[in-house]
Amino acid sequence: MSKDNPVRTTANVWWIITAIFLVLFFVPIIFHLDGGFSALIFIVSFIITLTAFFVALLVYMPRARLVDKLLRGEGTLAHWTYSADEWQQFAENDYKEEQKADIKRLMIFSGFGVLVLILCLVIRTSMWGWGIAIMLLTIIAGGLIPWLFHWFSHKQSMKYPGEAYIGRDGAYLKRKLHMWTKMGYQFGSVKYAGEKPASLVFTYYTPNSTDIPGVVAKHKWQVRVPVPQGQEASAKELMEQFKK
Repeated sequence: MSKDNPVRTTANVWWIITAIFLVLFFVPIIFHLDGGFSALIFIVSFIITLTAFFVALLVYMPRARLVDKLLRGEGTLAHWTYSADEWQQFAENDYKEEQKADIKRLMIFSGFGVLVLILCLVIRTSMWGWGIAIMLLTIIAGGLIPWLFHWFSHKQSMKYPGEAYIGRDGAYLKRKLHMWTKMGYQFGSVKYAGEKPASLVFTYYTPNSTDIPGVVAKHKWQVRVPVPQGQEASAKELMEQFKK
């Protein structure tokens, strides 16, 4: 019986969005609409269709295929399962770290939103309504939505048995894929952290475009994979495989 692949579900959602707006693109032709409204439908549906198509094809399909392979055991170097206590401890600690990052992000976007409001009032006091709207949208999009995403992800991860899949191309943990060999991603290093509980800390880099032409900055990411009790020796052996 094949396991559920939430990454493929996300890819399918993007394909559905592509199909819906592709149909919408032809609505003005089918119903003989004309004028500015039909032009707006053409433009908006074309942009969203194209964007959704490439997001599905280039972002989520490669990730979904990698998760399928890991779940089938193809190229999987380790598949660890955890006791309920081990998984709860890891999930809670991981969620606390995400919350710290979310608070920092919320403060940054809140400050930016307030700055936009002040600029609107300086330019013209009658623009206060637009300023408040932009401020609220900035705080919601940049601060609250990521917080809600991490909260929902944490709740979902607690509903499923704790397990991790580690392969040459990435790690699948908490129903999320951390990929480090495709799409311009680059594997950095792996180290063994012996504190209680022990874990393998993987470092990888993703492309991050800058404003300087021809220069691509790398964004550093880290994922901590807990080592189940009794698997410490195999974890160290696994770490050596990544050094070859």
